[in-house]
Amino acid sequence: MQPNLLWTSTSMYQICRICCNTESQYIFQEKLLNHLVRYYECNICGYVQTETPYWLEEAYDSAINDCDTGIISRNQICSRRATNLCALLNIKNDYILDFAGGYGIFTRLMRDIGFNVLWQDKYCNNLFAKGFIFNGQNVKLLTAFEVFEHLESPANILDEMFDISSNIFFSTLLIPEPAPKIEEWWYYGQKHGQHIGFYRKKTLEYIANKYNKNLYSYRSEIHFFSEKKFPKIFFWALMKFNFLFFVFSRKRVSSKVWSDYLEIEKKNENKI
Repeated sequence: MQPNLLWTSTSMYQICRICCNTESQYIFQEKLLNHLVRYYECNICGYVQTETPYWLEEAYDSAINDCDTGIISRNQICSRRATNLCALLNIKNDYILDFAGGYGIFTRLMRDIGFNVLWQDKYCNNLFAKGFIFNGQNVKLLTAFEVFEHLESPANILDEMFDISSNIFFSTLLIPEPAPKIEEWWYYGQKHGQHIGFYRKKTLEYIANKYNKNLYSYRSEIHFFSEKKFPKIFFWALMKFNFLFFVFSRKRVSSKVWSDYLEIEKKNENKI
C-alpha cells in the first residue's frame, strides 16, 4: 500500500526502538484493531515496529487477549524447557524471575516442579502465584515468554532485564524477511493490537553484542541470552526433545507445592 500523500516526509521514518539512534524506514500501513497503522523496518538491526502505539489502552482492555488460546499449553512446554535449561545452568535453589508473568501460570508450574520462581507484572493480576512476588532478590535466570513483541520501549526494558539477571530465556516469533503482508502472518496480532515490535535473528544478535551475551535460539520461537558459552547443540537438543530431557532434569529438585502451602498459611496467620 502506498503512503498517504498527506504525510510529511518525517512520517516515512521513525527512530528504531532497539537501536535508538537510527531511522527505521516505512514499509507499509495496514489496519490494526480499528486503526490504520504504519509499520517501519530498521536497516541496521532488522527490527520491525509499528508507529508510536497510541491504541494500547484499547488493546489492553484485558491484559491477556482473548485470542491467546495457547496460554496453558505454552506455559506447560515452557516449564519443561526451563527445567531443562536449569539443569544445563546448574540452577536448583537460585531465584528465577518470570518477568511480565501474566496470571502467574508459569511461576506456579515451576514452583510445582521445585524451582524458586518469582512473579512480576505491572499490568496483570497475579492469580496463581500470590505470595511469591519479586522484591529485588538476586536472580540467576529471568524468563520472559511472549513479552518482547509487546514492549513499547524495548531498549529501556532490556536495560531493566539485564540489570536483574545476566541470563534471559524468552520466546518471541521471529519475523520473516522480507516482512510479510499483515494478512499473511498471524503474529502481527491484527485483531488484538498488542504486538507492536518484531525481531529477526540479526536483531537478537545486535542485542547480544550490545550486552556482551551469547545468543542461543531454537528455530524461530525460543531464545536465550546467556552469560556463559556452551555448544549450541546442547540448547537445541534441550528445546527440541524437551519432554524426554524433562523426565530426568526434573528429578534434580523437589516440588514446592506443600512447602508453599505452609508458607502461605503462615503469612495468613500473621495477618490475623
